[in-house]
Amino acid sequence: LDGASLDEATLFEATLDYAALDGTTLHGTNLTAASLREATLTAVQGIGATFARADLTSVAVVAGSWLPKASFEAANLDSIAVHNADLSFSSFRGATGLADSTFTQVKLANATLAGVRWEGAKLTKVSCERCDLRAASLHGAEIHASTFDNALAAKADFTAARIIDSSLRGAKLSMASFRQADVRGTSFAGADYTGANFQAATNTASAGFAGAVGAPRNLIVPIG
Repeated sequence: LDGASLDEATLFEATLDYAALDGTTLHGTNLTAASLREATLTAVQGIGATFARADLTSVAVVAGSWLPKASFEAANLDSIAVHNADLSFSSFRGATGLADSTFTQVKLANATLAGVRWEGAKLTKVSCERCDLRAASLHGAEIHASTFDNALAAKADFTAARIIDSSLRGAKLSMASFRQADVRGTSFAGADYTGANFQAATNTASAGFAGAVGAPRNLIVPIG
């Protein structure tokens, strides 16, 4: 399927396991319930592709792939690896298997990730501005040099996560959990962290809280 155009194609329940999609275009392509286990998507391009309920186990999305407004709703994303890709405005509602996934240099601006379970995921240089992370779980996630500015993250769980040199400026973090999280070098400037729990969080002295509002729990550095 290298260089193929699958624009507007309907591939419902198609079997594309181990497929190599190199430079393939997927504008409006319907891959609902398809199987793409261990497929590689290299520099694929497409707005509004649908992978709802698809099996994307061990899929690699790499090399400048551009898939904004895609639907991964209720898809199986077990062990997915995404590197240097744009998935802005995409929806992951109800997706499973994101635990222990790897996202590097990925744009997820305005993505819908509410309620997803991203435990233990490795997120490096991820841009998730204005994304919806309400009630999402990033328990134990490794988050480095990533941006969640103005994200909706009420009741999100960052327990025991390592959030290093990242930014949650202006994020809505009411009742979020940062218990035992390492927040070294991370900015919460202008965030609303009403009721957020920082019990046993580490490296808070090196984090930035200027202009943050609300009354977080167990935060031991000055607020201002």
